[in-house]
Amino acid sequence: MKLYDAIAPIYDADMGASMNLPDLAWYVKAARAVNGPVLELGCGNGRVLAALRSAGIEALGIDLSLPMLRRARERCGPSVALAQMDLRKLSLRADFALVLLPYSLVTCLRNDEDWRQLANGLREALRPGASVILDAFIPRPALTDSGWLRDYARWLGVRWLVRHKRISTLADGCHRIERRYRCRGAFGGRTLHTSEIIRPYSPVELQRQAERFLGPVLNVEYDYGVGAGAAQERFCTITVGRSCRNSGFHCPCRNPELYSGKGAGDAPHRIPRADDERQNGCCATGPSATRGSIALVGTPSCTRAKAPLTP
Repeated sequence: MKLYDAIAPIYDADMGASMNLPDLAWYVKAARAVNGPVLELGCGNGRVLAALRSAGIEALGIDLSLPMLRRARERCGPSVALAQMDLRKLSLRADFALVLLPYSLVTCLRNDEDWRQLANGLREALRPGASVILDAFIPRPALTDSGWLRDYARWLGVRWLVRHKRISTLADGCHRIERRYRCRGAFGGRTLHTSEIIRPYSPVELQRQAERFLGPVLNVEYDYGVGAGAAQERFCTITVGRSCRNSGFHCPCRNPELYSGKGAGDAPHRIPRADDERQNGCCATGPSATRGSIALVGTPSCTRAKAPLTP
């Protein structure tokens, strides 16, 4: 069973409760500043998405886990716009002003190819001048390769939820994170074991990858505005802007490595986008659509139909 499918019923008491920083207020403020629709990648059970919607912000949430998306629908209401999709295989033609990759989602990008695929997908989804905000936890070597450690024991009102974690460094620098959950009366009476592989990014590494694949870094903050630097803070959040006024999102003339098999001299300077077709009057503001594996609810007005929907 996939990690987030397995922990969907306890996510709020687990990872949701572990976030004790003002990330929701920070994201809402950032979304209000762009004055346009927002795409949240890795929306999970709707924790951030619900805050955006409560603030009156038009937003689409994307996640790979159907159980988490069902929780998001319960939390945000039947009109919420949701889609099941892998962030490395985005398939949207849209007009988003801002994309969010919250709560260390970027650590799922384990190599350059993952970053390249994300950049290519975003190129179709963003309006000119759009921004991308991504954050990552700041790695702490003391917690790595230290065996099983107890993360927490949380009282849920009628029973305890206890989690242990082990982080192992792999040969390529990625981390394998194993977790054991115990909760009386849950998980069929068994201990729930989960495992995932992520790539940790220091603030310097995160900025370097963002500059290389997405565009110039416009802003860096720690712990959502309450931290002063990387010494003791838990999260680094960066804002990325478009790199070239001649490109819808990222200009291949500056970064030809984004486009496999093309050198700087071969890369076209102008990337065809949905904006070109909108200028010719073929943009639909009615039913939205995407391609790929989809479970879509709601209709963000910024998306344009490309393929039939899967119910």
